[in-house]
Amino acid sequence: MTSPLNVCEYNSDVFKEVERFFDSLFKQKTVDACWHPRRFEYARYLVKPLFEKRGITDWEDHVSLWRDDDGKLVGVALSEAADFNSFFFTSSEYRYALLKQMLEWAMETNYCLENGRKKMTCWADQEDNMLIMLLKEYGFDKDIGQEYLLVGDLNQ
Repeated sequence: MTSPLNVCEYNSDVFKEVERFFDSLFKQKTVDACWHPRRFEYARYLVKPLFEKRGITDWEDHVSLWRDDDGKLVGVALSEAADFNSFFFTSSEYRYALLKQMLEWAMETNYCLENGRKKMTCWADQEDNMLIMLLKEYGFDKDIGQEYLLVGDLNQ
């Protein structure tokens, strides 16, 4: 594995590449079925109006791609909902190296203000011990009533 990994912004020109990346994770069963690649495509139509209501012009601004030194797509971090829930997707061989980078990126870009405080939420499958441990290290805790949602107060 090479490092450092490079982060770059998403744009619609790379949609097919991102779709193939999600499809490969889906076939390996490392992503939940709800994250089949087509979900990424219809987010433009279902989620974009939610973003616009909150004054955010484009949900694609909240998607970042991680590439290795050879330019291969190895991770995608995104917030497809207007309440800035964050999701992290990585190739298995890069998972450990990427999760911390992705979480720090999300903490800088995907937070919302609630009563003057920065808040961020992150979805983690209950079997994703690596992500859950990392989130807890950063002060995230399970949200009441949401089995897979962890919430962090970024002001602490």
